[in-house]
Amino acid sequence: MYKVGKDIPAGEYLIIAEGMGYYQVTKDSSGSLDSIVSNDNFTNTRYVTVSEGQYLEITGSKMILASEAEPQKPQNGEYADGMYKVGKDIPAGEYKVVATGGIAYLEVAKDSKGGLDSIITNDNFEGEKYITVKEGQYIKLVDCKLVK
Repeated sequence: MYKVGKDIPAGEYLIIAEGMGYYQVTKDSSGSLDSIVSNDNFTNTRYVTVSEGQYLEITGSKMILASEAEPQKPQNGEYADGMYKVGKDIPAGEYKVVATGGIAYLEVAKDSKGGLDSIITNDNFEGEKYITVKEGQYIKLVDCKLVK
């Protein structure tokens, strides 16, 4: 657990899971459910923005300042599970999203704060669908892949 402003600077981080990762941002160190600002279990990568005075806890992962992270690249032309920054990791545009198992989850967010008010659109789906993303947005993929 890190105290933002004391242990780490405020800003945006790229968290890289080592298998299954977990992060939690809290407004205090009480450990109560009411103090949670955002949290998520994830595979591959996850962006998160933290502010002065908040706390960031990560497990099963490592992190780097987003500004120092190399852009994430597709593997065989596809982006797998994880969170990607549009304009850095992937170009803006329309993509086909293909479920890789049963039910998949897709989320487009306006920022990486992780709160419900950050979500522009999201969907649990099976099969395939299309999504258009714009510069500066974030796209989160769970059990699906993004194909140009």
